[in-house]
This record gives sequence, C-alpha cells and structure tokens, in this order.
Amino acid sequence: MFRHITIPLLRPTFVFVLITGLIDAMKLFGPVLVMTTPEAYTGVPGGPKNATMVLSLYQWIVAFKEGQLGYGAAMGVVLFGIIMIFTVIQLRALRVQWEY
Repeated sequence: MFRHITIPLLRPTFVFVLITGLIDAMKLFGPVLVMTTPEAYTGVPGGPKNATMVLSLYQWIVAFKEGQLGYGAAMGVVLFGIIMIFTVIQLRALRVQWEY
C-alpha cells in the first residue's frame, strides 16, 4: 500500500522539494559570508584558498568589493540561467503522469 499508493501521491511534493532545495543551494550566500569573513586575515571572504567560495559569494565580491557592477550583474543572469536549466531537467526527469 505504501509503495503503490502513498509514494505516487507524494511524487509532486518530492519534485517541489527537490527543485526548491536546488534553488536554495545555488543561492547560498548569507551563511557562507558570516562563517568566512575574518577579513583581517584574508582580505575577502571565502575561507582558506577559497574552499567555501560559492557563485553568489563570488558575485558579491566582484560587484561590491571590486566595483565591477556590470560583471556582477552578468554573473547573476548566468546564475539564473543555470538554475533554470537544472529546474527544467528536474521537471522533465521527474515528470508526474496523472491517470484519469
């Protein structure tokens, strides 16, 4: 009963959680900035040898620390494109088929 009824009915929820989890992971910024900002030691956040550098943190550094606002905006557009591609791939791979 669990395998044939419960799991198929929860599939749309699983798809939603996977997609929003991917989007949140790609947009991760705040916790990485807070945990790796001993700027007195390194000058820029990102941890030792940029071990915790994520795309959104790098985008912030380029746009606001280095003053290249156009390049930072372009990185935001690319990040949007990457998230959109992954979302479409997930939606097609986990396509929900309804039987009426």
